[in-house]
Amino acid sequence: MIDYFFIDTGSNMSANIITLLSALLGAGIGGFATYKATMQAHKNNIELEEKKNKETEKAVVLSIVEELKVFHEIYYPQMKEGFDQLNKENQYLDSYYIATQDFFTVYTNNADKIGMITDKELRNLIVKIYVFLKKYLEDFNILRIYHEELASNKAVYNELIDVSWRLKEEFEKIKIFYDVIINKVDSTYKE
Repeated sequence: MIDYFFIDTGSNMSANIITLLSALLGAGIGGFATYKATMQAHKNNIELEEKKNKETEKAVVLSIVEELKVFHEIYYPQMKEGFDQLNKENQYLDSYYIATQDFFTVYTNNADKIGMITDKELRNLIVKIYVFLKKYLEDFNILRIYHEELASNKAVYNELIDVSWRLKEEFEKIKIFYDVIINKVDSTYKE
C-alpha cells in the first residue's frame, strides 16, 4: 500500500508539475501580451496628447495673430499718419485715443496657453508685443491727461512732448514685432 501511494503520488506529481508549468507559461504569455498592449496604448495616448497640444498651440497662435491683424488693420493707418506728422514743428501729438476697455480679449483668454508655444522666439515675441501694446495704451491715457491739463497748465507741455515721442518709439517697435510675428506664423502655421 505504501508502494501504491508513492507511484500514484508520482504520477499525480508529474501531472501537477505539467499543470503548474502550463499555468506559468500561460501566465507569462498573457502577462507579456498585456504588457505589450499596455505599452502600445500608452504610446498611442502620448501621440494623441501631442497631437492635441499641437492643434491647441496652432489654434492659439492663429487666434492671437488674427487679433493682431485686426488691430493693425483698424489702427495702424491712423497712428502712422499721426506719427508721420510728429516733427520739430509739431512736437507733440495733437490728438489721442481714450483707451479704457480691454482690447486684448483673445490674448487675455489664452494667456495660460502661451507657454505651450514651442517656438521660443515666437512665444517671446507674442508676450513682448502685448506688453508693449498695453504700455502703449497706458501712454495714450497719459497723453489724454496732459492734453486736458495743457489748456490750464502750460508746464505740462514738455511732458506732452516726451509722451508723444515715447509713443512714436513704441509704435515703431510694435510694428517691428508685428511684422516678425506675422512672417514667422505664416511660415510655421500654414493652414
